[in-house]
Amino acid sequence: MLRNVTGLVLAVYIATHLFNHALGVISIDAQDGLLEVLAPVWQSVPGTVVLYGSLIVHALLGLYALWVRKTLRMPTWELAQLVLGLAVPLLLIPHVFGTRVAQALLETNPTYHTVVASIWASPMAMVRQPLLVVIVWIHLLIGLHYWLRLRSRYRHALRVFYPVAVVVPLLALLGFWGAGIELRELAAVGEETVTQGYRSSATASPLSREDETRARARLASRERKAYEIYAGLLVIVLLARAARHLVHARGETFAIRHSNGRLITAPVGHSLLDALRDAGIPHASVCGGRARCTTCRVRIEHS
Repeated sequence: MLRNVTGLVLAVYIATHLFNHALGVISIDAQDGLLEVLAPVWQSVPGTVVLYGSLIVHALLGLYALWVRKTLRMPTWELAQLVLGLAVPLLLIPHVFGTRVAQALLETNPTYHTVVASIWASPMAMVRQPLLVVIVWIHLLIGLHYWLRLRSRYRHALRVFYPVAVVVPLLALLGFWGAGIELRELAAVGEETVTQGYRSSATASPLSREDETRARARLASRERKAYEIYAGLLVIVLLARAARHLVHARGETFAIRHSNGRLITAPVGHSLLDALRDAGIPHASVCGGRARCTTCRVRIEHS
């Protein structure tokens, strides 16, 4: 339930955010125009708490999902959702600290002019940002698809969802590219004062040079700490999984005989689906073993 609620909050934010990006195919001013409408919602105290609370909880649930899995053998779609979900924070941290956290520490008001300019000025960001859009969108689509696929009306709605699923990220990437081209053209003809990678002086930090330097140092330090915390949690989960595997390998086991005649032995604590997957035997499970779909059926002949 918590995964669905936080996922839906993030889905709404991502969809509106990418639509805002897509307006770059019109102009960067169109992007800033919609941003002025959306920013008061997401940057208000309730909006910030809901958005970033959902982001943190959803990321922790991703680590928990990695921990509770008894085996890493799984269908491709589950593996893709898990890996992409775990990768999102690593790509998202620089963007969050470069916008919302920088806004608080440097007392600036980020706009599409400044954010797009700073991204275009960094070769690393030029790779990371489009990759973040693609990974977040694919992770979102996988989650929505395997949550809704059992609902009767979903199949009929796919004729609408499919084109939307393709067009939204494509337009967002084209909008990002169009905004960058527009900024370069404006800078080339001298219509906009641009310094430090197209950063507009109109939105520069009001802090003194010394205070701004200290604030930027704090910003960089907090970004590193965010990386370290997330990477540390990921390593802890992976090590804990390895330790659990060693304990289970020496503990009690149970045996099941598959319809193909193969006798499978698995540690106590594994589900039947875990045991079959770990043995490399495919078994129908529409919901991925979450006890939602009733497709993972077994016949117990004796015990």
